[in-house]
Amino acid sequence: MIALAHHIDDLVERGVVSSYGEVGRALGLSSTRMVQVMDLVLLSPRIQEALLLGELVMSPRRAQKLIKLGLWEEQELIFADVIRRTTSS
Repeated sequence: MIALAHHIDDLVERGVVSSYGEVGRALGLSSTRMVQVMDLVLLSPRIQEALLLGELVMSPRRAQKLIKLGLWEEQELIFADVIRRTTSS
């Protein structure tokens, strides 16, 4: 989903499509789901990389909680804690 979000963002930035809503309608996604997908680009680059590489699996709900933190530093602290807990089990 992160790769999709970046691709959509690129399409909008380049003017290939007029809006995220246009893409969402074409994909059959609700506006709520489209916001959730596009919010993924707000995760810190390290977390995005871990998700893309399969180093981390995260539910959409947990991703939204991290996104709401806003600052990448705060996201990274939570991320480090999750990694620590999973590797120490």
